[in-house]
Amino acid sequence: MEGTPAQNPNQDQTEKLQEFTIVLTDRIRAVSKLWWYAAIAVVILCIPLYYVLRNVFTTADIASHTFPAYIYQDEAKLPLQVVDTKVFKLADGSYGGYMRIRNSQNLDWGAAEQPYTAVFYTTGGTEVTRITSKTFVLPASEKILVFPRFSTDREPAILKVTLGDTQFIRKPDNKPEPTLSVERVSLEVSDGKLVVSGSIKNNTPFTIKEVGLPVLLYDSAGSVVGANYTNINDVAYGESRSFQLAWPNNPQAVRAEVLPEVDIFDPGVYELPPGQSEF
Repeated sequence: MEGTPAQNPNQDQTEKLQEFTIVLTDRIRAVSKLWWYAAIAVVILCIPLYYVLRNVFTTADIASHTFPAYIYQDEAKLPLQVVDTKVFKLADGSYGGYMRIRNSQNLDWGAAEQPYTAVFYTTGGTEVTRITSKTFVLPASEKILVFPRFSTDREPAILKVTLGDTQFIRKPDNKPEPTLSVERVSLEVSDGKLVVSGSIKNNTPFTIKEVGLPVLLYDSAGSVVGANYTNINDVAYGESRSFQLAWPNNPQAVRAEVLPEVDIFDPGVYELPPGQSEF
């Protein structure tokens, strides 16, 4: 008996797929164009909605997230120390003084405004004059502070200095260390006064708004016998500026020490030469 030919499985699947495609096509054609426009509009609107929802959930997640705590160990700082004070008898009943503040151990930390009180006393403990002010103290340095000449009928012999609270700040990373050269320092007596002359050269690639110049005098035993102070302004790069200081009492000094200083905590201490750009 002759049997019915066997159905090819692949052919059967192909016919079913064709039939499904025809039915689907007919149904798609039957859908109104308005529904197609609505579907396209929904797809377009979903794109910005996705970004809005993502932003909302991200913001909410960050707000509720607790970041791990970081513990920073602050660098130990040694307190400032007043290591030397002295009273100088000048001329015609006038006096002066100086003090030295040590901060040589704190290599990166200084004080932009260090308060202090200096009191001059007689040998019997009577207060002659009192000075309350502030000064900057540079990192890794010794600050020389010279008290200006004053007149009094009571002779001061003792100078006591009290430092206020120190607010240490780190030296600015965006400022180079000033490079200054002290040149041609000389001592001579003129008209009964000891005169110290010299010059300062600015090797820093900026104009420096102000350079402070405390000057100490030493005798043959190495003791400080005089102190004075001046400043020079707007010293351009490569420029040498001369200075001169006089002592009316003509102290018996054999050497002068010039200690130029620049307040690097002052944000405007450096200026670019005219016509030059920072970039």
